[in-house]
Amino acid sequence: MKSKSELILEVKKNPLPLHIAIIMDGNGRWAKLKNLPRLKGHFEGTKAVKRIVQVCGEIGLNYLTIYAFSTENWKRPNNEPRAVLTLIENTLMKEIRELHENNVVIRFIGSREGISNSLARKMDSSYEMTKNNTGLHLLVAVNYGGRLEIVEGINTLLKENIKSITLEDFQRYLYTKDVPDPDLLIRTGGEMRISNYLIWQIAYSEMYFTDTLWPDFSPTEFLQAIIDFQRRSRRFGGVPVATVALDGAKNAGILAAQILGASNSEILERVIKYKGGYALQILISLVTILGIREFYILARDHKKVELLLPVLIICGLLITWSIFFFELTYIVPLFVLFLFLFLAWEVFANREQHAVEKISYSMFALIYIPLLLSFLYLLRTFENGKFLLIILYGCIWLTDSAAYFLGVRFGKHRNIFRSSKSKSIEGFVAGIITAFVGAYLLNQLVHLIFGYFVLHSWKDIVAYGFIVGFLGQLGDLVESNLKRDFGVKDSSNLIPGHGGILDRFDSLLICAPFLYFYFTLIG
Repeated sequence: MKSKSELILEVKKNPLPLHIAIIMDGNGRWAKLKNLPRLKGHFEGTKAVKRIVQVCGEIGLNYLTIYAFSTENWKRPNNEPRAVLTLIENTLMKEIRELHENNVVIRFIGSREGISNSLARKMDSSYEMTKNNTGLHLLVAVNYGGRLEIVEGINTLLKENIKSITLEDFQRYLYTKDVPDPDLLIRTGGEMRISNYLIWQIAYSEMYFTDTLWPDFSPTEFLQAIIDFQRRSRRFGGVPVATVALDGAKNAGILAAQILGASNSEILERVIKYKGGYALQILISLVTILGIREFYILARDHKKVELLLPVLIICGLLITWSIFFFELTYIVPLFVLFLFLFLAWEVFANREQHAVEKISYSMFALIYIPLLLSFLYLLRTFENGKFLLIILYGCIWLTDSAAYFLGVRFGKHRNIFRSSKSKSIEGFVAGIITAFVGAYLLNQLVHLIFGYFVLHSWKDIVAYGFIVGFLGQLGDLVESNLKRDFGVKDSSNLIPGHGGILDRFDSLLICAPFLYFYFTLIG
């Protein structure tokens, strides 16, 4: 049997589930087998929780939800329910500082009815203490029932007199409204049912059942459950467009499909590379609309900030078309005008709530998406612009490929970047080196085919390699940081298996403006 350290290395080779939920079953039976009081089984169960939380931190898991006390547990005999709640309170008091030091965010979900004031205060204070941490998000379900959660959400909707809702609307009224649905549900204790646990959220969760009683559930078996998950092909009701078991040839096949243009986004990207003028500008406008829409949905669904989507789209198009006709001449006045319009809207709409967030998110969206995206067109306006974009795309693909493959093979130092814990420093450095080599080789290839050197000196090659290798990977990390803040794995599912517009253009959004300024400065 493999050791814990060997299993951790194996788990880190493939994409982790974003969210794991656990039904911790078997405490009472464990105690009975050892002729111990039932409460002793629950006490030993808290030790198992600590072990699993620790290994989650080691592998860089984002979300873990544990079923600590259900609404049905009130039916237990004698004083067991109160004893269990007291144990939860005492364990929280004992462990909260260590959780905080380990960068864990702890939060409790469930009804507060029947919960003592003392425990409720400790629940609230523990979240306040840890809410700004950036590591594992630990959700503890106490006095939780899936049916009760749904009923409470419906009652809230009735009070707000909402007549027609979508699935996304309803999800905003759940306890887990800002948390991605579980990818994997683990149940210990040998039972094969979900016991009224996250019944809305686990609609497409993979499930792992084990006979192991919870106090005996070890980090090694937890890691084996994740490896089992990584080997499965998730379909979400459709055909398998991608697999989470990205090992060996499968991984190479998926990456090859990306490079050869298997997704619709690459078709657009190829047109952008070769076409100039109005064709390129129309495509940039389309990507702007899709990107702003993605950002709007993320802000609405995960931050509860309702932006003005039509206004943002109009402003975004004004930015891209202003740059198309006048380059950067009127950009500063435009952004001053937009800021004034957003400020004025909040004043005349008499909406004080979230005013700062709305204005900040709106301005960020306009800078991050249409402004940075328009630098692709500005690059294309150079005499050698078509070839600059060809080398840019080629370098980004080579950099991403090297960073991933060499990071998986040789990466030892992970958790360096909190926004992407699976990325290793070895993979990051490999990406930078590959960008320099790629810039040189692609420059030679363009000269061989077209008889034209795009990069005329070693200084150009070094600058190109640094911008793509370092800043391009930084762009990927920036977008990962945004997704972690929103609590999502992908910006959208627009492109099956590849995420959304923001996922596909993350490196380009950073590289394009820096390349433009570099080639502008050197003349």
